[in-house]
This record gives sequence, C-alpha cells and structure tokens, in this order.
Amino acid sequence: MTYLISYDIINDKLRNNIAKVLKRNSCQRLQKSVFIAPHYDAKKLYKTKFQLEKLITEPLQTEESIIVIPIEADNINQIVWAGNAETLKNIVKVNLFKFF
Repeated sequence: MTYLISYDIINDKLRNNIAKVLKRNSCQRLQKSVFIAPHYDAKKLYKTKFQLEKLITEPLQTEESIIVIPIEADNINQIVWAGNAETLKNIVKVNLFKFF
C-alpha cells in the first residue's frame, strides 16, 4: 500500500523532527509538509506511527494535524497534478494527468 502523509504543525522543532522521522522511514517529500510512503506494509506503517507518537509528547493544538491517506494501487494512475511532479512520477512510475 502507498500512503500520502501530510502534516500541519506549528512548532518548528516538532515539524522538522516529523520530517526527519518520515525520511528515515523511506518516505519521500512531495511538498514542504507532504510525503509519500510507497510500498508500505502494516509493519512499516506501525513503526513510523510509533516513532511519530514518541515525538508528540503533548496533545496537538486545535489547528494542528497529521493525516495519513492510503492510496490503492488502482488509484495511483488517477492522480492529478500541477507544477513539478518529478519526484511523484519517479515513485509511482505511471503517467500522471496534468491538471493545468
């Protein structure tokens, strides 16, 4: 399974540490606070979740969030993009529909 991971965190240190955990766990950055986790099995997802939970020692503020969205293999070729999508194209290895 492939996952799209997005976060909106106010605290600079926590935000940077989240990015480091994601990179260490084979996630690749698509945008500043958006990563893709290609070919993740349940064990890899649990490991990443556990490491992120260790970082977050206080409840997230109301406007903060971390979102993990599963992307089924059948849906990857339906991704629509605008701008630079080279990283995404190299990961998913399919032709993407350019939005504009």
